[in-house]
Amino acid sequence: MNRFHRARIALLGLTLLLSPFAHAGDYDAVTGIWQMSVQMGTQTNESTLTLSEADGVLKGMAGNERGAVPVQDLSFKENTLRWAVTLRGQKMPIEVTVDGDSFEGALKSPIGSLPVKGKRVTEEELAAQQRAIEGLVGDWEVYSEYDGNTIESKIRISIDEDDGDIEALIMSPGTRVMARRIELKDDTLRMVIGFP
Repeated sequence: MNRFHRARIALLGLTLLLSPFAHAGDYDAVTGIWQMSVQMGTQTNESTLTLSEADGVLKGMAGNERGAVPVQDLSFKENTLRWAVTLRGQKMPIEVTVDGDSFEGALKSPIGSLPVKGKRVTEEELAAQQRAIEGLVGDWEVYSEYDGNTIESKIRISIDEDDGDIEALIMSPGTRVMARRIELKDDTLRMVIGFP
């Protein structure tokens, strides 16, 4: 074997040895915490996607008000991020295009392709959002108009001690209803009220 072939083999060995480290840097574009939303008709489902890299492997956790679970089939190549989640026993793939600190794409569901958007946030931003929510805790008097009448209600906002989620109980004469999908965006508090 001549020196040229030995040099090529040595160079190939060095490339194989260093390739995991070169590949690991590719994940910097997606590691971190992402706040994401899936649009389902008129409803928006909010959740978080946390991506981290360990020993050249990309790992992810998806979370919502019911907790967090590892994502499946996670991959990132060029600017395309793919993963899957299982909802009600159905595996649903998600594919998004990453552009800096945001992404857009779709979730493939049994009812069709649903738009997905995401924005990368910091731990500090999440903490600031939590502080803003905690500032809302207490009883609030609410006045609304319905069919020409003014209805007086009370909204009791609290934080669940077990999971830290915000909860809201709407109380009006003869009625008590728990609100769902409560979120605070900028200075607007949104919630869905369902009556039996």
